[in-house]
Amino acid sequence: LTSKRHILILANSREDILSVVVSTGGAGVVAVNSSDSVVVMENTTEALVKDSVLTADGSILVTAEDEQDYVVTAGSANGSGTAGVGAGVVVITSSNTVKAHVSGNSSLDALGLAGVNTYDGTMSGSGRERRRNKSTQYGIIIGAFNRSDLFTLAFAASGSGAVSAAAASVTVISKAVVTAQTDKTVQLNRTEREGRSPSCAVKILALDASSEDVDGGGAAGGGVAGASAVVVVTVMDKQVSAIGGGSIYAPGGITIQADSYDSAQLAAAGIGGGFVGATGTASTFKY
Repeated sequence: LTSKRHILILANSREDILSVVVSTGGAGVVAVNSSDSVVVMENTTEALVKDSVLTADGSILVTAEDEQDYVVTAGSANGSGTAGVGAGVVVITSSNTVKAHVSGNSSLDALGLAGVNTYDGTMSGSGRERRRNKSTQYGIIIGAFNRSDLFTLAFAASGSGAVSAAAASVTVISKAVVTAQTDKTVQLNRTEREGRSPSCAVKILALDASSEDVDGGGAAGGGVAGASAVVVVTVMDKQVSAIGGGSIYAPGGITIQADSYDSAQLAAAGIGGGFVGATGTASTFKY
């Protein structure tokens, strides 16, 4: 491929998931309610250059980007004269692979005479507002970018004249593999060409950011006994790599950067009331 301007090889993916499950019930004697929400997501986004020659007077981009936004809730509420049982369950399993790869006997050459607006390797903000910054870049940019925002809530409420119980459970398993890589056989800007811009740079960037707000709540009240239990479990597994192999020349500098920013907030609350009241909460985070 030869271009007097830019060569752009882009792989983009975005997932927006909204799930709201609510159940209510009432009975003169016994009421039982349960709400469940299960989300399983597995996604691969890859930009690949293999055994190819790319020549541009402007800039060359090889980037893969994935963004996920999850809002998932499940809740139940009931009331009865004698006994009431309520449960809310949320389970989310998310596995994402994002890869930008230049492999084989590929040769990429950019003069950097014109720039493109793309991610520059810096980030700003915090928590759910954490964002990658863009600016005009000149040369060759090989980047893998992943971002995940998640809000989940499970709640259960139960009331009766005698005995009531409520249980809420939230489980989130989030995995991401983000890789930007050039193989050892690759050549970047090794062609003898006149007019190369002094601003022509090579950047190999693997950037990941995630924010998770995971909440669970339960409330039970009975004339004799009320009990509630809440369990919140979050597991995050991230592998972020930037690998620069081969022969690379860049008068504007070489940047090989891997960056991961993760923010997690977990909350579990339970209330039990009656002549005998009991409540139990547990919150577990593994990274």
